[in-house]
Amino acid sequence: MSTARATELGLTPRNFDETSSDGLGWEPFYADSAARIGAFSCGWVTADGISYSSIQVIPSAAISDSLRQQWPEWFTGECVSIFEDCQHLIEANGIAVVVNAAPDVRDEVVGDVTDALESADEPAIGTLPLDAWQEPLTCDVVMGVVKEWSPTDELEPGLPTDVIGVGPFTEGLRETAPYVWCPLTGYQENTMIAAVIQPGHGAPSEARLEALKAEPYTVLGADNAWVVREMPYSMTTAVVAVVGSNRVTIAMGSQTRSEEELVGTATSIIAELLARHR
Repeated sequence: MSTARATELGLTPRNFDETSSDGLGWEPFYADSAARIGAFSCGWVTADGISYSSIQVIPSAAISDSLRQQWPEWFTGECVSIFEDCQHLIEANGIAVVVNAAPDVRDEVVGDVTDALESADEPAIGTLPLDAWQEPLTCDVVMGVVKEWSPTDELEPGLPTDVIGVGPFTEGLRETAPYVWCPLTGYQENTMIAAVIQPGHGAPSEARLEALKAEPYTVLGADNAWVVREMPYSMTTAVVAVVGSNRVTIAMGSQTRSEEELVGTATSIIAELLARHR
């Protein structure tokens, strides 16, 4: 959607780009995984700041047959209710777009996306670099490592929030990028840990690291690493490590653990995950 068209609809862009600390969110460096396969997200907010609209664009090839069978309602062209929001999936010319628009502009946004897809070129999904991990660790293995080094024994899969992406776009991204995201929560001690493995992504951009005030750091087995101490939301601390073109991030937050404890735990987890990928 062009800036002029957004203005006509009373919307202002609100994108999580690489110069914004909000770009981490619940899933660290999510946008980097999307960009690797030609996927991206755009968002707009109304002038009063109350209503939010967004589109998520991904190559159709990233949505496997199994995902289509898992969510058949997404491919009927009808509204799908997610967290009380109405979302549409529009697909044409090898591109799938998930539209989540405020009720007063929904028809216009859906119409604009449908028109734009009619003349769009079919995208191609790139291949991974030769040194990328072809078989990254599964969440079962990752969670075993996290629990071994975690500051609490009460960890359970998931995060204490409903603000987690679901549906063909999110799952297609995780399957295709590839993008391994493993969240755990210790409810008794209010501790959260998210492990993210991104083969073939390399280091975050300098602009992103600067926006997050990331500091150079040392992690055993890593070519380069950084610590982030001012992440947004409940995940307050992160350690990011890169080996070749492969990236591992551990994001953590806790109401009972100090920042240094979180950094130390994240460092130990990443060192173990890197060792297991050799």
